[in-house]
Amino acid sequence: MSMEKDYQQLIDGAVKEKITMREPLTTLEKRKLKKQYYLARRKLIKEARERGEKIVEKEFKKAKPWYVHWDAAHTRCTNPKAINYNHYGAKGIKFEMTVEDVKYLWILDKADQQKRPSLDRIDSSKNYTFENCRFIELDENSARANRGKKRVKHDKDDTEGNTGA
Repeated sequence: MSMEKDYQQLIDGAVKEKITMREPLTTLEKRKLKKQYYLARRKLIKEARERGEKIVEKEFKKAKPWYVHWDAAHTRCTNPKAINYNHYGAKGIKFEMTVEDVKYLWILDKADQQKRPSLDRIDSSKNYTFENCRFIELDENSARANRGKKRVKHDKDDTEGNTGA
């Protein structure tokens, strides 16, 4: 129950903060933010345990749901070992957002009220920036990504790789 309360306090505090535009972060600034995040996470878990609550990763994701989206987008743009890196980072798509940027977008786009929110680049040829991203439903994002692509049907009996009608 207190996790929901903590989450609501995070949202209330973020809404009161002023959204500011800034230049892309340096590598050092990104490392500092990541460290701050992990320290805050550890503190949240420690406080919950002191209150006698059992906290698990799933509960943490409920408390900061925007972090899951930040981590996934960051990984696919920066980690060559990521399964979908060849569609993002290898094509030159850069990730220029902080966890706070994604948190602001989460609140502005009311992603907590969406069934399956998805971080979308408005212009898919540009980088992940605060100005170029938004949260939309996953179904809508998938439809946008598949627009203009032909679907190829394969016959079950087709052994030579020819496409069916």
